[in-house]
Amino acid sequence: MPTARCSVDGYDRWISRCVRRLLIEHLVIDENHLSMIQSASKPKRTVSRVRAEARGLRPVHATLIAVGCVVAAATLGQVLAGSDPRARLDDLDTTTLALPFAAWIVVAVVYYLIAIAVIYRLARRLSDANSALAGVLCMLLANEAWNALLFGFDSVTPAAIGMVLFASITIVTGVMVFKVDRVAGWVLAPYVVWVVLYDVPWILAVWRNSTS
Repeated sequence: MPTARCSVDGYDRWISRCVRRLLIEHLVIDENHLSMIQSASKPKRTVSRVRAEARGLRPVHATLIAVGCVVAAATLGQVLAGSDPRARLDDLDTTTLALPFAAWIVVAVVYYLIAIAVIYRLARRLSDANSALAGVLCMLLANEAWNALLFGFDSVTPAAIGMVLFASITIVTGVMVFKVDRVAGWVLAPYVVWVVLYDVPWILAVWRNSTS
């Protein structure tokens, strides 16, 4: 039986050589073209394998990165806000859009939870979400840096200009996130709406009051 198997294998190799020579010599197919035909006949990668290769960080690592980025940003924002941000807000916020300080705390908590969820989802598909993730991180840093403009200057003008710029960053980031991950985009959408429809009108109203 081993002899028969060897004979069959040798016959198959001989047939392959004959077919190859026939294709090259009589059908005028060069070696490169023949190699392309042979490679095209190979089975394609499965969808599950492609998705696995495109997958980003593991859930644990993505969670750690998301929480770590948000905690670092929140710590930076607290430092930039100074020792008594509540007193500064009470002095500035005399408009009809004013919120109690407790409401600002609730907004901040919801914002940080949204940021954690969005960063987690983008980190899980890191290979095709690098730009969107970078945009979210820039948004985080810009948000905390704005605290320095509001609480670090006597004039509200830098904070008003900074908020308009920050709203632009937030809108662009929201679009980038939505393009690569619609779930993350919808999660981020309420914050984008909040910035555009409340934060910008609020700081402009505070600015008008301060300059009148």
